[in-house]
Amino acid sequence: MRNASLQEIMFPRQGVGKESKISSNPASSKDFTYTNTTSNDISTKTITNSDQETAQSAQPTGALSQLNTQEKLAVDLTESLRVQVVNAKNSGAILLTWILQHPTRLPEINQIKLQLENLPNKPINGDRIAAKKFNEQGLRLMKLDQIDDAISSFRNGTEADPSDPEIKDNFVTALIAGKQFSAAEGIAGDILTHHPRMASAWFNLSEIYTNQGKPSEATNALIASYQLSDQKNEVKEAIRANTLDINSPIHDAAKKSMKVIELL
Repeated sequence: MRNASLQEIMFPRQGVGKESKISSNPASSKDFTYTNTTSNDISTKTITNSDQETAQSAQPTGALSQLNTQEKLAVDLTESLRVQVVNAKNSGAILLTWILQHPTRLPEINQIKLQLENLPNKPINGDRIAAKKFNEQGLRLMKLDQIDDAISSFRNGTEADPSDPEIKDNFVTALIAGKQFSAAEGIAGDILTHHPRMASAWFNLSEIYTNQGKPSEATNALIASYQLSDQKNEVKEAIRANTLDINSPIHDAAKKSMKVIELL
């Protein structure tokens, strides 16, 4: 499970998440999968073996003229990406994959963040009262370590109100606990498609990739959580807390990501 302090800092209510419609079968919600490919229009170095080198290359120049050039480049690059996305079925997945491949490129990430937040077809509001009851039931079951029943409760909650991000993120947490990583990945991507600033969803995604044996993606997800957040200091401290907790499932990813974040 992710470090509890992140949830408390970032989201006052119990749990966190985002909007999107989820099928009663979690596996069928897998509409987001990280693809390790680079667009012909956009190429850069993904953080892998040399975290420090990558982070140094992402540092601002400090010169206004150079900064303006960098910002213009960001617009040009994301405009190329926008052309791809317009003709793509899973536009959110394409944009999230780009962020995961280039988590240190803040100007472009800020442009993509706006694209994600303005994507159409947002989930409609549902029965909030029923959804809240399912969510509370799921949280109680999680505390009792009744994972399968908790998964069912959170699934029912997301079906009752597909627009509730809190329940959806709790659903992901339960799926991770139940080792249903493929389903969890799809729903986490679904959350981040409309809520790219949601740090806890990125933390969940990092844990998913850790369990799937994808250490670079796990590290990049934490860097993305920092880059996209409006509360960078809090997210940074949450990542740091996981570097100190040797039992944290994202301990190694947190250590690697902190080396980069300290240089951003």
